[in-house]
Amino acid sequence: HISGTYFPLLDTNINGAINWDWEGKDIESFVNGFSRPYNGAFTYVTAKKNKIRILDCKFKKTSSLHPYTFGIILDKTKKAIYVSVKNGVLKINEVVIENNLKNNPLRLGSRLWTPHTELEKSLFYRPKNEK
Repeated sequence: HISGTYFPLLDTNINGAINWDWEGKDIESFVNGFSRPYNGAFTYVTAKKNKIRILDCKFKKTSSLHPYTFGIILDKTKKAIYVSVKNGVLKINEVVIENNLKNNPLRLGSRLWTPHTELEKSLFYRPKNEK
């Protein structure tokens, strides 16, 4: 029997790292949980210097592609980006590209990924409580 539950504070800039090995519905709830009023969950496009923040997405359950495809941009329209995830496709409706990149790195076939070092840091980092 659990008498209470405590979850530590989070820092979006560190704890908001997206794990593309998760199931699509879990990525959707994670991204939307780190969205406004916060900075958004984050990941990278192809190179670590191409950091993006995802602020809105929707998961659609379909037959899953091979795990090697998870994070790959499958389709792109003016309004959305479609990414392969476990058990389906993630439709990204709002994204912010950081670092003022001149060329948009979000292209068909590009891979969204988060380095394992960032994922580990996001799991173990605990901001100091200001109290």
